[in-house]
Order: sequence, then C-alpha cells, then structure tokens
Amino acid sequence: MHNVTMTQPLQSTKQYMAPELLRDEVVDKVESAVDMFSVGVVLAKLFENTEISEAIKSLISSLRSEDPSQRPTALEALHHEAFQVEPVKEASCAICLDIYPADEGVSCADGHFTCKECLGHSVRAATQPDAHVNVLRNGSMCCVASDCELLIRGHAIATAVPEDFVNWLNIVRKHFERDAAAEQERQLQLRLDAALREHGLDPTTQTHLFKIQSSTCRARAARQPLPTLTAAV
Repeated sequence: MHNVTMTQPLQSTKQYMAPELLRDEVVDKVESAVDMFSVGVVLAKLFENTEISEAIKSLISSLRSEDPSQRPTALEALHHEAFQVEPVKEASCAICLDIYPADEGVSCADGHFTCKECLGHSVRAATQPDAHVNVLRNGSMCCVASDCELLIRGHAIATAVPEDFVNWLNIVRKHFERDAAAEQERQLQLRLDAALREHGLDPTTQTHLFKIQSSTCRARAARQPLPTLTAAV
C-alpha cells in the first residue's frame, strides 16, 4: 500500500472516513486502504435498498473492514468475483449455421441449436396444409437437425416464439381431433365386424348394425368438446 504524508489538516465527511482516521487525533500519514474504505461506503450507498448478489455483498464487506490490512487494494477489488462477467454462451444454428447467443433459440437434448428466426419459420411451416414438420400431441416438434430424432418441447417453443405458437397450438388441436375421429371410426368398424361375425347375414344383422350406429351417434353427441390448448403444454 502507498502512504501519503499529510501536509495540511484532514478534511472529509465522517461517514466516508475510515475508522482509523476517526480514532487518531493526529494523522500524519494516510494509507490507500483509507480510500478503499470510502469506496466501500460509496458502493453500499449505491446499492442501498437494492437486491444485490452475494459477491457484491462480500466485496463491500471487505472494503469496509475495520482492519485496514484486510481491505483489498484497488487492483484486487477490480479482480473480485463481483466484477467477473460470465462469458456469453454461443451456438451455431442447425439451419442457417449463423452464430447466436444460446438464449436466443432452443436446443434439443443433444444440443442441436435452432435460432428464433429459423424456429419461427419451422413453426409457421407446420401450419401449412403440406406441412413436413412433425407435430406431436404434446405440442413438441422433432429436432430440425438432420438425422436427429429428439424433440424440442412445446414450452420451449412457446418461450422462444410466442407469436407463432398460437398457430402452432391450432395445429396440435387439429391433431387431437384427427386422432380422436380416427379412433372412433376404428372402434365402430371393430364393432361392426364383430356383429357380422356373430350374426352373419341372418335377418337380425340389420337390427344389430342399426343399434351400433345409434349408440355411436349418441356417443358423438355426448362427447365433450376438446379442451383448448394453451402455451403451458
């Protein structure tokens, strides 16, 4: 630490003065630790009534230490973890191959990254009649990387491209309706086949078929509408 020889009376606001200055009636030399204490007070004032990280709390505490030898120098303070910034993680888009911050897109479990712009194009493409994008019932879509069979989850799509996700939900709902209709037709066909096997072509066949068809129609009428999907899928 550098010492400064006093050539005139010390003048300072008490709340910013280091404890050793307040204790000594006569101050001949001032160490740089005195200034670091003042820096700690200034930082504490700046962050007053503000949520701060543990790293900043630690720095302020060390700067305001009662023991001057425990206060960091200016260089040490600058290298404190409170001033260390995490490097921005980047990823290459599997479609356009451009580099983006990793939080500006989505990734499958294998780390294949799709930027928001390309993801939006894929989601909009899925709303077209000749869509080639595989839409799943839970709102997920297959990874856009070639030969990757993993999924991009619906909630990740909703977060990345919320505007396009509304149309995406409509596509998912159509898949629900299509699958429900297909299953209903399959069950009807199974019952018809069973009736034909049991009764053959005897006169009661038409009566049985009529009953099956009637019960199916009643089931359709009583079926509740499919729930409207939301971005929480």
